[in-house]
Amino acid sequence: TCNIEADAKIRGMSFFSKNAIASDPVTRVRKGARAVFQACVFSREEAGGTVPMVEIEDGAEAIFIGCTFVGGGEVINNIGGDITKVQMIACSERDTDGYGAVTNTGSL
Repeated sequence: TCNIEADAKIRGMSFFSKNAIASDPVTRVRKGARAVFQACVFSREEAGGTVPMVEIEDGAEAIFIGCTFVGGGEVINNIGGDITKVQMIACSERDTDGYGAVTNTGSL
């Protein structure tokens, strides 16, 4: 798991988990951090698992712009549940269980 523990802007990176049914998300944004992901790819091997690709801790914020999510599980686990704290803009998901509790604008 890649842990984002401070404010960050991440552009063009790929985050990958080989074990799709592992108990941890591919990426986690920690409490107090604000992360902006632009043109990133989040993927995991296809499998049944229900573990989300990205976990946003209560008190964290994240914006995803033009990101791609591929393979099993929910895209975002927004632990705090406040959809204004997690924004998805022009993103794409394939073979997932949906985006989760987020504000979604122009994503497929």
